[in-house]
Order: sequence, then C-alpha cells, then structure tokens
Amino acid sequence: MAALRGRLEEEMQYDIHEFDGSSDILVTTALAEVLQRTVASGSHMSSQKLLILDEYHMLSDEHKEELFEWLRAKLGPELRVVLIANRIDSKDRERLELSGSSSTSAMPQVRV
Repeated sequence: MAALRGRLEEEMQYDIHEFDGSSDILVTTALAEVLQRTVASGSHMSSQKLLILDEYHMLSDEHKEELFEWLRAKLGPELRVVLIANRIDSKDRERLELSGSSSTSAMPQVRV
C-alpha cells in the first residue's frame, strides 16, 4: 500500500486523505461534516484529491446514503474516491449503479 500511495502522491500528484468507516466519531458527528474536514485537511500542493474510505461496509445504511449524497455534490475532476470493503450487498450495488448512471451526476466511472 505504501508503494501505491507513494506513486499516487509523487507521479500522479494526488493529495491523499483517508477515513475509516468504522470510526467512533460517526456516533457524534455527521458523516458529511467528517468527510469535509478530512478532505480539507492536509497538503494543498495539488488540486486533485483522493479520498480513501476504508471499512465502507461498516457504515450504516443511513451513513451510506449520506455518503453518496455528499459524493454527488463534491465529486469531479478535483476529487476522486476509493471505497474499500470486504463485502457488498444489493443496496450497495444499487447505490453504485445509480451514482454511475445518472446523467446529472458528476461521478466518473464506478467500478465494483
């Protein structure tokens, strides 16, 4: 992972931000607020940011809906997102399909 991160940061000029979907902070703070803080923190050397959301499968359905609402508003050429999970359910597939096929969505290709 370190080699991949180094390549993304150095060669592709991504400003990488990570968030753990199993974090206890979600008990007291809205996911959208946490994501906004996460993406706003760190280096500003690059206009392209990469948000890595680990443990996506640990998010509640409510948090997943909030996540995709936030992504629809924020995603574009300056922000890319990687969701890491060890399982996916039918609702997750539906969310991804809807996000990738909407003509009004700024989301780039979605791959499962």
